[in-house]
Amino acid sequence: MKERDLDFLLRKDKGGRELPNYMGLFVRSGFSESELTYIELKESDNNLNSITKIFGTIDSESEMVSEKGSFNDSRSLSAIFQSDRYSTECYIFSDEVAYCGMFQVKTKNALEKCLAVAKLSMQNTCFLVGLNFDFSFTIDCNGAEPINHKNMFDIQRKIVVF
Repeated sequence: MKERDLDFLLRKDKGGRELPNYMGLFVRSGFSESELTYIELKESDNNLNSITKIFGTIDSESEMVSEKGSFNDSRSLSAIFQSDRYSTECYIFSDEVAYCGMFQVKTKNALEKCLAVAKLSMQNTCFLVGLNFDFSFTIDCNGAEPINHKNMFDIQRKIVVF
């Protein structure tokens, strides 16, 4: 067995054990289980490779939003929410994606709940990527750290220009 295959099987095994907790993160963030379409680890790996290729060279737009705010307080989240130009569905995941995969959800639901996912996730990060790979968000919740951005969401948006 190749080392790469063994690594994948070990990640998949760990993810299988962690998946109920991982799904629980999204449910605690406001999603119902029926809103979340699970994307298996192999397909998630393929998506991550595409994300890296497509968004790796695109500069991001940044903004800071108060931890007490909502997605409406973010100009970049609101712009996608109000537009019909972007994917109507997206992938949502946290740093545990390497073991647990990702979910496919309606973009508007993801935008409404992504701040809660970032706040509750283990590494305080949530990722959103359009199903057509037309936009990407990385949302970090900076609880008490770092001091200069205390209690803020750091939102990074990348848009593919067609």
